[in-house]
Amino acid sequence: MYNFRVKYIKGKSNCAADALSRYPALASAPEDSDEADDEAVCAVMVAAAADASTDDVGHVVDLRHVEEEAVRDEEYRLLHECVANDGWGERKDAEPAALRPYFRMRRHLSCQGSIVLYTSDERFPRLVIPAALRRTVLANLHAGHQGRDSMLRRARQSVYWPGIDAEVEQNDASARLARSGTPVWEATSSRLITLFRRWFTRFGIPEELSCDGGTNLTSHESRRFFEDWRVTLRISSSHYAQSNGRAEAAVKSAKRLLRGNTTRGGSLDTDSIARAILQYLNTPLHGLDASPAQLLTGRQLRDAIPVESSRYFINEQWGRTLRDRERAMIDTSVNSSIRHDQHAHSLTPLRPGQRARIQNPSSGRWDRVGTVLELSAPRQYLLRLDGSGRASIRNRRHLRPLIGEPQLSDDLTTSHTPVRVTTPRPRRTQRAPRHLDDYVLNSPV
Repeated sequence: MYNFRVKYIKGKSNCAADALSRYPALASAPEDSDEADDEAVCAVMVAAAADASTDDVGHVVDLRHVEEEAVRDEEYRLLHECVANDGWGERKDAEPAALRPYFRMRRHLSCQGSIVLYTSDERFPRLVIPAALRRTVLANLHAGHQGRDSMLRRARQSVYWPGIDAEVEQNDASARLARSGTPVWEATSSRLITLFRRWFTRFGIPEELSCDGGTNLTSHESRRFFEDWRVTLRISSSHYAQSNGRAEAAVKSAKRLLRGNTTRGGSLDTDSIARAILQYLNTPLHGLDASPAQLLTGRQLRDAIPVESSRYFINEQWGRTLRDRERAMIDTSVNSSIRHDQHAHSLTPLRPGQRARIQNPSSGRWDRVGTVLELSAPRQYLLRLDGSGRASIRNRRHLRPLIGEPQLSDDLTTSHTPVRVTTPRPRRTQRAPRHLDDYVLNSPV
């Protein structure tokens, strides 16, 4: 036990001011190095706060835990007694200091056993969390790293205490500064097949799977697996994220979820990852009061956040909400398509054997040439690149037909000769580097 003795010292006499005091009057003005030190101090404080909050994530807080802590907390017992007996006064300043933060929402408080519930404009009763559990609940809310808005939507359906919104925002801002990198995980074809098989047995076999053409999904092993399960594999155009929008959004959410929840070795088999996924599944979607778990199973999953027990019951309304969600997504897609069509125009289709320039996604230059092999999907073409002979799938937007060159017949097998550059001296044949085989040299753009 420590026994501190506090003594006041005037600023002009305090030449060793701490970080919270002003600079001493006898010292010079702050220099650039001092500002850099301040930034370093802030970084250390944020990292320490993040480490402290990480220690609290390991505890799952359930309804029984809240009930036990409610009995121990003296201020919570005082609040419970006041709510149960309707002992509120007419003025806020007449109430005990511990009850004043609840005075404004006193008409929305009720009791269920030893726990106080808060019901505002939302349809869901929220548990009033005792002070000893608030730090752990806040850390569990942030386990999914979904951002401020998602954390607030999750909290407003489950827990409450005075000032929770401000604490959620502060916790999210601190965690963004201390967030680590994305883990490395080798997703081979065999590992993906194992995951697909598990998902198929749980959710059913999908009719179509959309991907970006990764080798782990287009390999012979993966294609054989999809053919056996009668799943159509749709490959999006290279460097055209719009054709695979849902997958891109899912990847972004997954990266945000994994950051800060993996070990130094990048392992995904951890309790923090499991809690983060549960937090994501239980977080209400934007513009909808239902979470992914509620849309899929008709009820909320039990996770590390305590909620009122009726939330675990299956609700028939979620079936109708799921259909409403699908209609909303259809309306959003239709509206986006209408806005796109207002400024878009149809491009002339290409035919097999036609030669076309290909836009380089990095530089934006039309410095590659290929031959159209087939139309693989609407506005999507399979081409063979000149030079290397590699096949690539491109969107019509990134293709420009060559004018003035003879077009090939249906026999698309052509021999590729290296690019030759001749110079007066010395009189010999020079061959371009192999990494330039896909490019057209010395040609106008």
